[in-house]
Amino acid sequence: MAAVNSAAGTLKASGDLKASIGAACAIGLLPDAAKLITDAAGKLGGQLQAAGSVTASIASN
Repeated sequence: MAAVNSAAGTLKASGDLKASIGAACAIGLLPDAAKLITDAAGKLGGQLQAAGSVTASIASN
């Protein structure tokens, strides 16, 4: 997160208003994006485990 904040500070110092505002908005959305990724990874893990169980069941028959 420090690297992102540093990059945003660099943009702000460059005087590029559009880039600065865009970076500030993006930084604000990072926690939401992290939660979405974490939730998706959890769901994927569950689906992979279920697929493994089905595969094992088929293989044992």
